[in-house]
Amino acid sequence: SYLGVTGHWLTAEWELWSELLAFSEIEGSHSGENMGEELYQIIKRFGIIEK
Repeated sequence: SYLGVTGHWLTAEWELWSELLAFSEIEGSHSGENMGEELYQIIKRFGIIEK
């Protein structure tokens, strides 16, 4: 299975932006645990864990 992660944010001028941050293959079972770990690694890579 695959996991896509999209980011949405507002600029200082209140413009809405949306971008695909990652699209990755989930190896093995697509359980909540595996998907959660993949999502954690993606948001860690972008430095947005605390956001």
